[in-house]
Amino acid sequence: MRPFEILLSLTVFISLWRLVLRNPPRGSLHRSWLDFAPVFALAFAGLHLLFEGYRWQMIGLYLLAL
Repeated sequence: MRPFEILLSLTVFISLWRLVLRNPPRGSLHRSWLDFAPVFALAFAGLHLLFEGYRWQMIGLYLLAL
């Protein structure tokens, strides 16, 4: 796998993990850097398409990043 593919895979996994296991304390305004994983996933998807090119095998991750 190419570097941006690995980063995209990791950030999509973290995003889904945070979505499923999210249980913030009530009244807490604390935000973790993991809350921004979807933004990183979109950024890595864009960088991957720009620098490494499109790959049909990655369509699932592209869609999950969106």
